[in-house]
Amino acid sequence: MADNCICGEDVKALGTPNCIPNFGVGAKLLLAQLVNSENVRQNIDITAIDATYFTDRVNDPEYKDRIHPTPVMENYTYDPAEDEVQTTTGGTTFTLRDGRVTITGQFMNMNPTFYGQLKSIKCPKMGFMIVDRGGNLIGDSSEAFDNDILKFVPIQKGSVQVRFFAATDATVPYVMISFQIDSTFDIANLGMIEASDIPESLLDLEDAIPAVGVASDISTTGATVAIGYLYGTGNTREPLTDAVSGDFVLKEISPTPSTITITSSVETPDGTYEFVFPTQTSGDVLELTLNKDGFALEPVRILIP
Repeated sequence: MADNCICGEDVKALGTPNCIPNFGVGAKLLLAQLVNSENVRQNIDITAIDATYFTDRVNDPEYKDRIHPTPVMENYTYDPAEDEVQTTTGGTTFTLRDGRVTITGQFMNMNPTFYGQLKSIKCPKMGFMIVDRGGNLIGDSSEAFDNDILKFVPIQKGSVQVRFFAATDATVPYVMISFQIDSTFDIANLGMIEASDIPESLLDLEDAIPAVGVASDISTTGATVAIGYLYGTGNTREPLTDAVSGDFVLKEISPTPSTITITSSVETPDGTYEFVFPTQTSGDVLELTLNKDGFALEPVRILIP
């Protein structure tokens, strides 16, 4: 962002205390949609942090409100460009706006599936925080002292780049991400929560594992859904096992949106669930999701014959 001069404003004090809180090299990102389901800027409630706070945020039942920790990054860079200036014919320069900050990192030993998942952040308006190598959490501290929150820093819309690099004789396969901090954000507002104030290890925090499902044997009173992890080889995926009826949410999407109570579910064989539900009408469109910590099932559509 550009700094507009205010007439009569004094120079700020430049003294420093004996110890200045500072953060280290970035180790991983926390990503989130910039505003939540209630249209409020995503943030971390500093007063609410306990031993499960961040794990609970990863598994929030409202998917838009979730935070998404990435794997640990390598070759992290924080690159502030030079300010954009105008230079007159006489050689005088005038600062037009602050230089953009570009953040880059690499996720090693990753495959195209991870690339596809990470690429999903390119379209929504996103925010991020940085976890440094010491486990400190860095974000927008503009309301930390007044409202006890650390906000997600906005990512410049359209700046996200995600690239997959295949293995070579000299390198492992990896996925690279780069993006710019939003031009309206004042870097002076970056602040942190120290690792000593966070009972969980953010360096060990993992996102939910993605899963997909395929519906078959659909009738007006039931359906069979085979569920497996998104990552797989050939035409096989490791089955997602040990889910129970209470872990699933079934809704009618069309024509009358509503929640449907699942009567029962039986897993046989592993990862294949036979559902029984109240009688539906031909043409109804249902959607099955999973509310089980540690997993994220892409919604499975069920069209009633």
